[in-house]
Amino acid sequence: MSFSRRTQFAIALYYLSIFVYTYFGIILIYYYITSHVLIVNLAFAIRLITVLTFSLLAYIVYRLFQDKPFTSYLGFRREGLFESLVLSSASFALPNLLLAIAYLALGMNPLNRMLSIARECSVPSWFNHVDSRLLPFLAILFWFLGGIISFVFLQSFPIKVLSKTFRKFALPIISILFILYYNMPLLTGEWKFDDIIFLGIIFPIILYKYGNSIGLILTYTFLYEMPVRTAFLRGWGEQAFWILVSTQIIWGIISIVLTFTILLKTRKTFLKKNRSYP
Repeated sequence: MSFSRRTQFAIALYYLSIFVYTYFGIILIYYYITSHVLIVNLAFAIRLITVLTFSLLAYIVYRLFQDKPFTSYLGFRREGLFESLVLSSASFALPNLLLAIAYLALGMNPLNRMLSIARECSVPSWFNHVDSRLLPFLAILFWFLGGIISFVFLQSFPIKVLSKTFRKFALPIISILFILYYNMPLLTGEWKFDDIIFLGIIFPIILYKYGNSIGLILTYTFLYEMPVRTAFLRGWGEQAFWILVSTQIIWGIISIVLTFTILLKTRKTFLKKNRSYP
């Protein structure tokens, strides 16, 4: 089997295993919920087992290549961390800032709207079975693990592997497969526009460019996921909620400014490399 065919076979087997594991797992969870409450211990156990299972699958495939450190395939590296964090944050903060301006133009208070959304946000059932003092910490950990599953094993690793053979087609392939995986739309029917645009298109582009998944995980956990804000609201009250939101707004504005500096630097580097001399 050639290197190209071996790569394609490995990644096909990798994704088949992940989809079978996930879809059958979701079906079992739904069946369990019909007669039980999904308690916090089970919820975290599922995510931890998923991370360990996907780690094993990725390492088995990685053993076919071993041309770079395994952590590089996972996107766990210092290079590209700043750009990954800033660009992913700005991609989410900018449209939200424009939306807030639109609310103000219509005479509505965007902060009140954000508080209302946090109160009405759909959250896992285990939120109701956790000590309120621990809820924000557990929510951060829960979605941090979710970020690892999504951006390490469903984006970073397969992008690294597929880039060996499919090259420029690796990115759209991974993007489409991730959209089919996240929220299990083929099973649940949840085709969420914001998840598709930000997590399924913009995030893979940033990851493909800078090869760092850590920044995406941090943005996803601390900026993107509304249930984390709800956890602060339910666990520590409105004051803690507003502290979190204020921090997110400040960082969002900073990330937008920093993004322009990154893009300007990239443009100058591009022009310098492509400058022709007589």
